[in-house]
Amino acid sequence: MPGRTARTLNLILGAWLFVSAFLWSHTPADRVNDWAVGLAIVVLAVLAMSIPAVRWVNTALGAWLFISAFALPHAHSGTRWNEVLVGLFVFFISIVPTEVEAGGVENPARA
Repeated sequence: MPGRTARTLNLILGAWLFVSAFLWSHTPADRVNDWAVGLAIVVLAVLAMSIPAVRWVNTALGAWLFISAFALPHAHSGTRWNEVLVGLFVFFISIVPTEVEAGGVENPARA
């Protein structure tokens, strides 16, 4: 999976997490966690398209989201599953290197 595609997928996952915070009831702490982490994932995914090392912050956010799924109280079990799945996906997608980091050329048309 090319790095730009990975960053785009993380952007989509972050946007979903942000929106999901308002789609159904959450506890106050869980709602803040979801919209704040979702927004941060989106911003960092965009930044990681230009600054590849920024993707590691999304790796940490994916890990935090997974941990918070068990650490914070939830109004619904579906919320917990949403956080577990999004956290795992963000974590694993964010460790995909960009083409530049992997030693390739990011955009062959510009080379």
